[in-house]
This record gives sequence, C-alpha cells and structure tokens, in this order.
Amino acid sequence: MDVTDDLSNQTGGFIAGNGTLIVAGGLANDGTIAFSAIANVSGDVANNPSGLIISAGGTTTFFDDVANNGEIRTSQNSFTVYFGSYSGNGDTGTGTVLMEGDLKPGSSPGTMAFGGDLSFGPAAGLEIEIDGLLAGSEYDQVTVANTASLAGTLDVSLTGGFLPTAGDTFDIITATDVQGTFDLEVLPTLAGSLQWLVDYQASSVSLLVALAGDFDIDGDVDGFDFLKWQRGESPNPLSASDLADWETNYGTVAPLSATSTAVPEPATSIMLLIGMATMLTGGRTLVSKINCA
Repeated sequence: MDVTDDLSNQTGGFIAGNGTLIVAGGLANDGTIAFSAIANVSGDVANNPSGLIISAGGTTTFFDDVANNGEIRTSQNSFTVYFGSYSGNGDTGTGTVLMEGDLKPGSSPGTMAFGGDLSFGPAAGLEIEIDGLLAGSEYDQVTVANTASLAGTLDVSLTGGFLPTAGDTFDIITATDVQGTFDLEVLPTLAGSLQWLVDYQASSVSLLVALAGDFDIDGDVDGFDFLKWQRGESPNPLSASDLADWETNYGTVAPLSATSTAVPEPATSIMLLIGMATMLTGGRTLVSKINCA
C-alpha cells in the first residue's frame, strides 16, 4: 500500500495486515494498527494514545522516525526493528525490540519501559538528557524487563543549566540482565576536576560523577585510589592519563554536601603511610603490606 500524502487512522479506526506500507506524508495513528508476519513501514509514524500491535511471531520494521505517545506492543516471539529514531513511550509487549537508530526516552526527560528484550545495534544510539537527580522526571531512564544488549553510542547531554557535582549518580538503564557495553560514550564536559564514570553492572548501567583520580568513588583522591590504578581498576586500566589525574588531584576532597555515595575511609594513619610510600617511590611502587593494630 503506497500513500502519496498523509495517512490518518482516526479514533475507532482499525488497520491490519502485512507486507509493505509506504506513507510519504507520515502516518498518524489514533485508532488501532496491527501487523503480523513480515511488515515494513516507510514514513514517519506518530502513535497517539492508541494501539500499535506487532504479533504472530512476525517482524515489523520501521524505516523512519517513530514518536510513540500511546502504546506499542511487540507480542511474545515477535520482533520490532527501528532504523529511524524512536521516542516517547517504550513497548508494553514481551517480544524483542531491535534498535538500529536513535532511542530517545520519554519527553525530555522521561522513562521508557520495555516489557521484553531490548537490543542496540552497532549503528544505534541512546540519547540521555540530564536536568537533575530524579530518574524519569529530571533525567532519562530506560527500564527493560528482560535482557538489554548494548552496542552503538551512548550520547549524554546536560539540559536546563544543570551542573552535576561529585557523588551524583544517574541510573540510566535497569534490566534483569545487561549484556555488553556501548562502543562509544559521548559525555559532556564537567566543571573543574570532575569526571564521568560509566558503571556497567549485571543489571544496570549508571553514570557516576567523581573527582578525576577518585577511582574508588569515595569523595577524595588518596593512596587507595592509587591501589585501584595499580590493580588495573581505573577507567583506563594502568594508563598514564589516569595516573596523571591521580597525581594532579592527590589530597583533594569533594565538598561533603556534594558526596552522596561516599564510603567510610580506613584510619587516617594508614592513609598517611600509603601517601608517604607513594611519594617516596615516585608513584611507581606501593608498600605491599601494612600491619596495624
């Protein structure tokens, strides 16, 4: 079906089928659209408070941009592929969503929930906007009921004049299972000596803000951070750049009010011993064992 102008499925309307649907002027859905088997949709789609259903174990591919302001449901054993951008709400079904374009959660910012699996291709992008510390209302968050498979580009931007401080944490992805990492991370510049850390865990991906050289994310840069570097546990394992960050900011402490994820420090005397050992050896070798009562 080839529509050379706009196509509007009005409230109460019903479109169903498979094959190829081409809409030159864009598709506006206020009713119900159902695809099964193999279906291809060319043209921008605006899914308003209504339903767009992908079912019967088929694959539906959207080649252009989709703005989902209603419900899209990819049923079990079915697949939905997006080559254009996908914004607004997520997908309520238990099937698999394949992103080959840009995923833009919510409505600047917002939460995008997927009831099944979500997979990013190498050319895909996840765009995250941050305007505060509250997930879903002040920064974008993607929640996945099953597996989130990562690839492509993570693109983060700060909006509304928001400036993160040391200790801030943003849980941008939660899932039952997170597999892989993003191939490229595009992160905004932070003020002063702050840096971003992208924390990939088994069921989440978080953005952490820390002092450069604060590899254990405890609010200061000390000998224990050097231990993390020496063990290959800094952002760029055993790199000269991470070591330079540690040397530059050694002894720096973040303001207490800005450190929301600080962990208790060991005794100050131990820290001083480690610091002295580090300085005496030029930062190359650290004391391997310290005994204290």
